[in-house]
Amino acid sequence: MTISDILASTPNWFGNGASPIPDDFDKQSEQVRDAVASIRWQPGNLEALRLLALAHYVGALSESDIAQRLTGDNQALAGDVLALPSGANTTSDESMDQIINADLNGYPDRRIRSANIDEGWLATVLELLIEVRPAAVELVLARDWPTSFTLRWLLHRWLTPEQSQRFASVLMVAIDARKWRAAAALLAGVARSAVLNDTVVPEFDGSNAAVLVVAGLVLSQLARMRLENRVRANIDAAMRFENLTESIASTVASKINSESDAASLERARTGDEAALLGILLGTVGSTTSTLSARGKAVLNEFFRELKGAGVILDDEGLPYLSAPVLPDLVTIWKQIGGDSTLFRELEARLHFDEYAYQFAFGHYLTDRRRAICLAALGAEGGTLQSDDLLLAESRDLAARLHALPPGAVQVFDDVTIARLAAMNVVPPTS
Repeated sequence: MTISDILASTPNWFGNGASPIPDDFDKQSEQVRDAVASIRWQPGNLEALRLLALAHYVGALSESDIAQRLTGDNQALAGDVLALPSGANTTSDESMDQIINADLNGYPDRRIRSANIDEGWLATVLELLIEVRPAAVELVLARDWPTSFTLRWLLHRWLTPEQSQRFASVLMVAIDARKWRAAAALLAGVARSAVLNDTVVPEFDGSNAAVLVVAGLVLSQLARMRLENRVRANIDAAMRFENLTESIASTVASKINSESDAASLERARTGDEAALLGILLGTVGSTTSTLSARGKAVLNEFFRELKGAGVILDDEGLPYLSAPVLPDLVTIWKQIGGDSTLFRELEARLHFDEYAYQFAFGHYLTDRRRAICLAALGAEGGTLQSDDLLLAESRDLAARLHALPPGAVQVFDDVTIARLAAMNVVPPTS
């Protein structure tokens, strides 16, 4: 295998036209070792950098041997990485957001796909540096934008919690909101590992806006773990979850020094916004009008009026509402001072009566479940606030729901039903 053979191929490109890398690693390792015997990298020598990267990939040279051959400093090394041909940027903004969201949700794609030979070589070089000179990768991340391949490679790669923390701290210094969301994806993984495996806890270093966005996203994603059996059934994990959630919420609260700071939380909006606001309002209270206004907006969104008739509904983006969401909505309700007036406003938007049952069945199926949840929300909120009028409204709604044709789905578990029954608010099946 000659140097020309090596440079015509890459182990990290799976597209058509690449010279295949042999499967016989022992034979290939020996061939590459001979080919790179006298190779040393100095700033500006991109060919040597690629040759050493492949030698690392096939195990032709040890990491300590390669480290001795990388004679330049980290700034020069990062500069050469950025000088490597990267081909056309094959990752659209939409695709990048999908990758970030998958990591945020705990479903990362670990397959590093290179769309062309240039990206394949870039991935091979980055794999070398993250093991031998990670500080150079930090410098690349700090500068590599809008070219998105390095960020995509990082999110696809398996990282230790310590590595994720290290690279997330670099991304949080940026002024690009997408880099902040990528940092949140890395730190969400750190948070999950901290709860389940008692590893390092995430730290948030950056501007107020960056911390609010990143910590807010991590907090809202972390909230998903509350109902997982591996957390609920493990006393230590459950305690770590509570402590970590409180710590991150306190960090967010400490950064809210003005209305504009609180408004930055808007950038952290996710499908778990109710959980985020429930945690924050439960920790810091309604100390800012922005948080309170957002809390009311979330309630309005959960119980917004559907448009259309029959089975044709404008329910796109309607938040999923069921028993697990209720505690967060109760916290929001209490902190914003929800009362019987707000309860009646929300109820008036729902179509769950006999007319809807007969002529707008699509509305009926959706709004019956939401009305059941609203009755429970009012009951829980009225009890916490000692609001007899709100409790009366909740009981009246529950009684009217009981008069409707029976359903087939139980919205709440038996424990919740028993607790609501003690308030004389017994939700029917939906």
